[in-house]
Amino acid sequence: MSNNPVSQGAFLAALLVPVIVPTVFVGIRLLNNHGMGKGLGKDDWFSLIGLGFVFTLAGIYFGLRVAFDSNTDPETKYTQVGRLATAIAFIGSYSAYFAKIPILLLYLRLFGGVYRWLRVACYILLTVPVFVLAGSSSYCAAYCVPDRRTIDMMFTVKCIESLTIICVVNGAFALLSDIIIFILPLPAVANLTLPPKKKFGLSVIFLSGLLAIAASAIAVYYRSLSWLHFGSDEANNVGEFLGPIIECSVALVVSSVPAMSSFWRRKVAKSRVFSRFSALFSSRGSSSQGTPRTKKSSQGSSGYTGSVDPYNADPYNIDPYAAEINGYHELHRQMVRSTDPNSSIDLPEKAHCHETIQTSPSS
Repeated sequence: MSNNPVSQGAFLAALLVPVIVPTVFVGIRLLNNHGMGKGLGKDDWFSLIGLGFVFTLAGIYFGLRVAFDSNTDPETKYTQVGRLATAIAFIGSYSAYFAKIPILLLYLRLFGGVYRWLRVACYILLTVPVFVLAGSSSYCAAYCVPDRRTIDMMFTVKCIESLTIICVVNGAFALLSDIIIFILPLPAVANLTLPPKKKFGLSVIFLSGLLAIAASAIAVYYRSLSWLHFGSDEANNVGEFLGPIIECSVALVVSSVPAMSSFWRRKVAKSRVFSRFSALFSSRGSSSQGTPRTKKSSQGSSGYTGSVDPYNADPYNIDPYAAEINGYHELHRQMVRSTDPNSSIDLPEKAHCHETIQTSPSS
């Protein structure tokens, strides 16, 4: 890695963006979910842990940048670079892992009780990366730990080369994991018999995973360029530094999308400012279209026929993520019926936050 002409202030400003954005999303997520009933779930706590990894990783990358630009004696400089590179090998690898845990826990909570294959896949994705990342990080530590080594330029070159190699390997593994995570819920969503509008909204939530795939692909791209010494060293260095942080940030944002939608309906949509805008546009629409037709009293706004509309149930008594898929219990009813039309499932009409529903798993 060569010295980057971009100033430290500009680099710090670039680091702040992928740190502040997930902080806002996770903060709103925790605020929204805490007010839903029984406090925070496991996925909420892991999103907070993942955010802590993002802050730590950003601080280490900035410290590495400062170490490269420092004018201290070579031995002190190279020792500091070796220690920071070792920290990046471990913390950088597990940052992406912890950022994706909330997504997998969400899948387990929504679909794991019905689809056994999905539950097994989630457990594999939660277990296998721990050992893969530990092995790759240890490889980098073998070259970068400065203890009992001759600290010179050759030490730094080998350390940075090993760090670049494991970053490429871990990045490719993370990209593969993102693709699998994106595909996992699609069969379950496709089997749901929901109104088209509701099914489209649910699909949009899960399709946000494409952003995580794009972020991982960009990170692997810049890591590969740096490894193969293609392109501009300055651009590769910035991309290699920012890529892992952006990858983790996007994963946290994607995992918080359902809570953001719930927050929009519970808080923003009920605010005075939003009500005034809605009234303004609705009055214009009604004046141009005439008097709207009256809906049947036996139907809710979602088109559900019956005494209770699960799509419009009290959001304060429904799991925050399940509210995004038209009612927690209705989701399980639809999934059980789609796998076994002859089965009967009798669940209460409302569930409190993080209430566990036992269903018969199907292979």
